[in-house]
Amino acid sequence: MGIADWIRIARGNLTPEELAEREDAARARRLRVAAKTEAERRDIRASNQAHARLKAAAAIGSVTLVCHADTLSFLGTRLYGKEGWPDHHELARRTQERPDNMRHVRLSGQQVVTILNLTARLAGIWKYPFYVHDTERAIGSRIYEIVGTVVDTVNPDAPAGNPVPPIIVDDRAAPTADELPE
Repeated sequence: MGIADWIRIARGNLTPEELAEREDAARARRLRVAAKTEAERRDIRASNQAHARLKAAAAIGSVTLVCHADTLSFLGTRLYGKEGWPDHHELARRTQERPDNMRHVRLSGQQVVTILNLTARLAGIWKYPFYVHDTERAIGSRIYEIVGTVVDTVNPDAPAGNPVPPIIVDDRAAPTADELPE
């Protein structure tokens, strides 16, 4: 492009092709800005929901967590030493072993808040200062969804002493017809 083209463009004397090219570029910029804005809105909504869940969980007196021993180990190793999380001996006193290597653990609302806080960070809802491996992100996301769903059912206006449904981290495939007992 020479100096004559620069002058022509500066005066606004554009060819139809140049006008179409500029309009396409402007449209692409608007779409990028709109997509970024929508993603930011989604992040804000998720963050607000997470904060509301923390507040609701803090009011829980006690709840039972039902999960596999490996899931409890996943949580325990990441939460050990964190404010509100019981030490290994206290956690063992609160835990009942069940068949299939399942564990039933009595937790307080403070411990549910601690779990939600960790799993929200692993899930990417809140920025985490460290790299999160895909495996941790997947496990953290699923635990966050399950715990959050139970916390969402808590009614702050319900009378004291109403039971909170158990938090069950155990998605199993439905048995096929040939696996059902006869």
